[in-house]
Amino acid sequence: LDSRYLFLPYFVFCLGVAFSLQLLMDKQWHYVALGLGLSVLAVGVKSVESGSAVIRQVDLLKQYRVEGEFILTDKNANGLLLNPYPHNAGGYYEFLQWLREHVLKLPKGARACYDLCVCQPQPTDNIYQYVQGQLRTSHLSEQAQDCGQADAALSVKLHLATDGVHWQLGPYQQGQYYATVTTLKDVITGEWLAVPAQGKHPIELSKTLYLVIKYVSPEGWQTYSPVLELDPAQKNVQGVVQVKWQRH
Repeated sequence: LDSRYLFLPYFVFCLGVAFSLQLLMDKQWHYVALGLGLSVLAVGVKSVESGSAVIRQVDLLKQYRVEGEFILTDKNANGLLLNPYPHNAGGYYEFLQWLREHVLKLPKGARACYDLCVCQPQPTDNIYQYVQGQLRTSHLSEQAQDCGQADAALSVKLHLATDGVHWQLGPYQQGQYYATVTTLKDVITGEWLAVPAQGKHPIELSKTLYLVIKYVSPEGWQTYSPVLELDPAQKNVQGVVQVKWQRH
């Protein structure tokens, strides 16, 4: 059983703990709240480590803990945590950033990133990556990045209906489309989900959805859309919430 699924109950538990942390913050007990937050993170990881199904994954769980604590507590607002474990973490790092800013009331810190072409780091940003049991820093110039063909044709059509978000991607019939989605623009990570060229997802959208679409051709080249915004409050003259973007 994959360790990230075992971690999901702990993730949900954190949501409940967030209310307790908020009460502590209201009483100006900042260090108590911070200590509680770190303790919850450590206890959750340790409980998973004790399971026989993941005995062989202790090192990965250590990485999970170290990277989580880094996002939760580091003071470097220009930090970028590259390729944290695990991929497809179900918003784990996004949740930690929300917990840091809205519950612990700490200033904005480092963010997680799975694709530098989406995260768009600045030359002054510090890149962090977990290597041999510890986080190490590197400069942006040391990171190889292939952001594909910036001028290749690509189109995205989105609209919000009562049964969810509908999309149509083009113009290619072959190859694979991917999407990375968040409700927090500043923390879009490039955590890719394969999607069909046309489809829908049942969701009641109350906040703006930020997304990037990537297309990978059968030959291996790729191209990206910019960050697109689907805002449920922004309707056209027909009263429909939609986004249309096209290149060539």
